[in-house]
Amino acid sequence: MKSKQQEQSNNNNLVSEPSLVYGKRSIITFTSFEEMNESEAKAMANISPIVHLQNATMLIRKVYAEQLKQPMNKTLKLS
Repeated sequence: MKSKQQEQSNNNNLVSEPSLVYGKRSIITFTSFEEMNESEAKAMANISPIVHLQNATMLIRKVYAEQLKQPMNKTLKLS
Protein backbone atom coordinates (compact mmCIF):
# COMPACT_ATOMS: atom_id res chain seq x y z
CA MET A 1 0.00 0.00 0.00
CA LYS A 2 1.12 3.51 -0.76
CA SER A 3 1.33 6.04 1.96
CA LYS A 4 -0.55 9.34 1.74
CA GLN A 5 2.71 11.19 1.18
CA GLN A 6 3.56 9.04 -1.87
CA GLU A 7 0.06 9.52 -3.28
CA GLN A 8 0.29 13.29 -2.82
CA SER A 9 3.70 13.45 -4.46
CA ASN A 10 2.37 11.41 -7.41
CA ASN A 11 -0.60 13.77 -7.72
CA ASN A 12 1.70 16.79 -7.62
CA ASN A 13 3.75 15.35 -10.49
CA LEU A 14 0.73 14.97 -12.78
CA VAL A 15 0.23 17.61 -15.43
CA SER A 16 -3.34 18.50 -16.22
CA GLU A 17 -3.93 20.40 -19.40
CA PRO A 18 -6.99 22.59 -19.77
CA SER A 19 -9.65 21.10 -21.98
CA LEU A 20 -10.48 24.50 -23.47
CA VAL A 21 -7.17 24.66 -25.29
CA TYR A 22 -7.96 21.73 -27.55
CA GLY A 23 -11.72 21.96 -27.80
CA LYS A 24 -13.85 19.19 -29.22
CA ARG A 25 -12.95 19.61 -32.87
CA SER A 26 -11.89 16.59 -34.82
CA ILE A 27 -9.89 16.31 -38.00
CA ILE A 28 -12.03 15.65 -41.05
CA THR A 29 -10.48 13.91 -44.01
CA PHE A 30 -11.90 14.10 -47.53
CA THR A 31 -11.36 11.86 -50.50
CA SER A 32 -11.72 14.66 -53.05
CA PHE A 33 -11.74 18.44 -53.37
CA GLU A 34 -15.40 18.32 -54.41
CA GLU A 35 -16.31 16.57 -51.16
CA MET A 36 -14.34 19.18 -49.20
CA ASN A 37 -16.03 22.07 -51.03
CA GLU A 38 -19.48 20.56 -50.44
CA SER A 39 -18.75 20.17 -46.73
CA GLU A 40 -17.55 23.78 -46.46
CA ALA A 41 -20.64 25.01 -48.34
CA LYS A 42 -22.93 23.11 -45.96
CA ALA A 43 -21.11 24.57 -42.96
CA MET A 44 -21.43 28.11 -44.38
CA ALA A 45 -25.13 27.53 -45.08
CA ASN A 46 -25.72 26.67 -41.43
CA ILE A 47 -24.30 30.00 -40.24
CA SER A 48 -26.82 32.80 -39.67
CA PRO A 49 -26.71 35.93 -41.86
CA ILE A 50 -25.74 38.08 -38.87
CA VAL A 51 -22.68 35.90 -38.22
CA HIS A 52 -21.75 36.19 -41.92
CA LEU A 53 -21.89 39.99 -41.63
CA GLN A 54 -19.82 39.93 -38.44
CA ASN A 55 -17.20 37.72 -40.11
CA ALA A 56 -17.10 40.00 -43.18
CA THR A 57 -16.77 43.12 -41.03
CA MET A 58 -13.97 41.52 -39.00
CA LEU A 59 -12.12 40.54 -42.19
CA ILE A 60 -12.49 44.04 -43.68
CA ARG A 61 -11.18 45.62 -40.49
CA LYS A 62 -8.24 43.22 -40.45
CA VAL A 63 -7.35 43.75 -44.11
CA TYR A 64 -7.72 47.54 -44.06
CA ALA A 65 -6.42 48.14 -40.52
CA GLU A 66 -3.80 50.69 -41.58
CA GLN A 67 -6.19 52.66 -43.81
CA LEU A 68 -8.82 52.74 -41.06
CA LYS A 69 -6.33 54.30 -38.63
CA GLN A 70 -5.96 57.36 -40.86
CA PRO A 71 -8.63 60.06 -40.67
CA MET A 72 -10.99 60.22 -43.62
CA ASN A 73 -11.22 63.22 -45.89
CA LYS A 74 -14.89 64.18 -45.52
CA THR A 75 -14.98 67.16 -47.88
CA LEU A 76 -17.39 66.86 -50.78
CA LYS A 77 -16.18 67.81 -54.23
CA LEU A 78 -18.98 68.84 -56.49
CA SER A 79 -18.16 69.15 -60.17
